Amino acid sequence: MHRHCFLRVFGCLMGLCMLGGTPARTQNVSSDSISAQVAELNRLFSKIYTCPPDYRWNASDSFQSAAKSVLEAYENTAFPFERIKSLNYFKAEDDSFRMLNWGIPDEDGTVSYKALLQVKRTSKKDYVLYEMSDMSLYQPYPEQISCSPQTWWGAFYYACIEKKAGNRSYYTFLGWNAGQKLYQQSVIEVMSIKPNGEVQFGASLFSNRGRIPGSDKTDRSRKDSDIKRVVFRFGKKTGMILRYDYQSYRAASNNAKKGERKANMIIFDRLVPEQMSMADDYAYYIPEGGVYQAYVWENNRWRLETDVIARNPDPHKKRKKPMVERRFFTD
Repeated sequence: MHRHCFLRVFGCLMGLCMLGGTPARTQNVSSDSISAQVAELNRLFSKIYTCPPDYRWNASDSFQSAAKSVLEAYENTAFPFERIKSLNYFKAEDDSFRMLNWGIPDEDGTVSYKALLQVKRTSKKDYVLYEMSDMSLYQPYPEQISCSPQTWWGAFYYACIEKKAGNRSYYTFLGWNAGQKLYQQSVIEVMSIKPNGEVQFGASLFSNRGRIPGSDKTDRSRKDSDIKRVVFRFGKKTGMILRYDYQSYRAASNNAKKGERKANMIIFDRLVPEQMSMADDYAYYIPEGGVYQAYVWENNRWRLETDVIARNPDPHKKRKKPMVERRFFTD
């Protein structure tokens, strides 16, 4: 008990020192010091969800300030951000970026999103830190725009997949957005980083060929080059599947017959209105039970497949490990 109290007080002092001056470098940092800082970050982060609604933004700002100081102090050193409960944390295997991501709930059921994104500048061999705030309410047509960290289409990310196209790495995030009052949104977001540390959200990596993902409809006027991200909209009282998984799909071959193939894919529900008279109102969209679509990575693009066979995995056969929440995945 005495040790727990000591760590808590020490963590508070460390946080105050780090916020008040130049962060100390992390050579020879003791495990007790790291544990104290983790405890303090946990304390600050938990306040976002336990304090009264009027104080949640202040609580978020306090956590963000402390987490920013830790990121700067440990920019060349590992820090166990994964030990902060309920915080979504992603770290690239090649250390190209680290991201802390969380939401701020409001009394009306909506959520705003925040993130700290630290990226490596290979051109200067240093790091740059972006403080990102949710701008999704100001972007009514997000599928068609590229965003910077300053204009980020905010979301609560729970999965990330790294893919290479040419000499460039692309990081595909799966996320959820509850910023609208009448409906929810899920998103497939692509992030890329330039050597100078410049970050772009959104990329024309989706091959839909006129089909609308998450729907049985087609729109030949929609050019793949115009699609920067994929957004699904559905009712507040339902939920949809959007995950990275090892499943099967039927693909058309040269002889026009469909053959079953197995692959890692971004799998998701097909969404339909509860009644056709509600087709223009996303608040009444729900998953069409047992009908799935998916994106399969092929020829440096996410290719939409509309005939997906979703099964439980065979426990007797070795499968590639599927994406789990708060995991960074490469294959």
